[in-house]
Amino acid sequence: MGQDRDSGAIVASIALQPNYGEDWPRDGSFFNIALDIAGFHELVTKHNLFYARVQRKTTISDAPAGSWDTNYYADGMIGMAVPPFEIDETGFALWTLVSHAKFIEDPCEQIP
Repeated sequence: MGQDRDSGAIVASIALQPNYGEDWPRDGSFFNIALDIAGFHELVTKHNLFYARVQRKTTISDAPAGSWDTNYYADGMIGMAVPPFEIDETGFALWTLVSHAKFIEDPCEQIP
């Protein structure tokens, strides 16, 4: 697993092929569920906080506020901007935020 120590981003792959060295919310949601099942809840919380930081704040063209871009660099910059909005990226980002809550014991820590 390749999680950035500072931001919490997790790269989709360590391959040298372009765009896979970025955090894709679609892929990251599956990494998160595996980490939660394995008991690494703090890594998932850190990753979800990264998603909370990069979540789109305003509507841009056809990409609604509250959605996520296709992928991100560890510093939060948008990776591949085309297409800027894929419904599966947003759906899986929401799923990982919600599914992680059941692994958190303290209800005050369940919402990033």
